[in-house]
Formats: sequence, C-alpha cells, structure tokens
Amino acid sequence: MVCEKLPRHTQTVTINHYFAGVQYPWGDKYKKLRMNVWQGRFPDVDSGADGWKGLSPVDAFPAQNNNSMHDMLGNVWEWTNTRYYERVVDRKLQDLKYVLKGGSYMDTRDGAYNYVVRTANRMGQAPTYTAHNVGFRCAASAPHLVKRQRKLDPRYRKEPETTRRPPKLHRVEEMAHPPPGRKNRQRKEEL
Repeated sequence: MVCEKLPRHTQTVTINHYFAGVQYPWGDKYKKLRMNVWQGRFPDVDSGADGWKGLSPVDAFPAQNNNSMHDMLGNVWEWTNTRYYERVVDRKLQDLKYVLKGGSYMDTRDGAYNYVVRTANRMGQAPTYTAHNVGFRCAASAPHLVKRQRKLDPRYRKEPETTRRPPKLHRVEEMAHPPPGRKNRQRKEEL
C-alpha cells in the first residue's frame, strides 16, 4: 500500500474524540493498557508495565475508539499535513512547521515526564525533524465510516419536517381569475 496523504489535524481531532472535550479517544477516564506510554522513572527506567519497553506494534493495544483506530495516543507522535503556528507570533515571521499529534511512548499520562498524553496534545516541528518516537499515519477516504458517523452525530440529524396540509385544489369554474386559456376550454366544452 502506498501512503498517498497524511491526515489533517482536524481529521485526527475528529477521529480522536467524537465529542469535544474528552481527554482520551475512549472518554474522560484513564484506562490501563489502552496506550503505550512511559511507566517508571524517566529516562532511566521504563518498567514496561503496559507490556512494551519502547515502541510497540500498531495493534498491540485494543482499538481506542468506535472506528477501530489503534494508537491514536501514545507509541509515536504522528505527523499531520497541517501547518503549525505559534499563537502570539505573526504567521509571516514563523518558520515552516507542521503539527504532530498524540504523544509517544516517551510521554506520560499525567505529564510527570515530557508531555501529557491526551487527545488535545499537539506540537510543531520542522518537516526535516526526525526521531525514533515520531511516525505517521496514512489517511484514506472511508465513506462507510463517514456515513455511520453522520447518523450518530446530532449535528447531522435532519429535523423532522412539519406536516403541511396539501393545498386545496379548486376547479377552474370556482376560480375568480382562472389562468389564461382555461375559459376558452370551458366554453368549447359547453358548446
């Protein structure tokens, strides 16, 4: 399989937390053994309590959301194709950077070492940046998932249409001002 594109930052946010404001893709409460993060005293000891010291395979943990997505948090920071800008600096003055999402196995769930691993976590890096805890995810269209999400998302639910009475149909004879041509037809029928 060839990776055609990286996901946009907004796509990863949508995938990570279906409703805004949750800490993890599965909800607000931390659950053990759901992501690969650092356990132990950094940088000397990673106890591997989650089963892995260092990187883990993509499907080493259960899917993190209802779309069967794995490793949306932890393991490696993931590149997106969204430009990163510092909020307080004029964009014209900033170097080229892209958004990295998700946190890695070198981060902790509480932020005691490095970064806090949560869905809103993001940082910017130059496109030439490399590290063993940075990777990427390929983006592909998934119309069946979009269709399912739209059914569940209240923002896409259609409001029930109000029931309207059908217009009352009038016979041409009853009309005060019949459309042009109608009178001639009536007269021909009467003759």
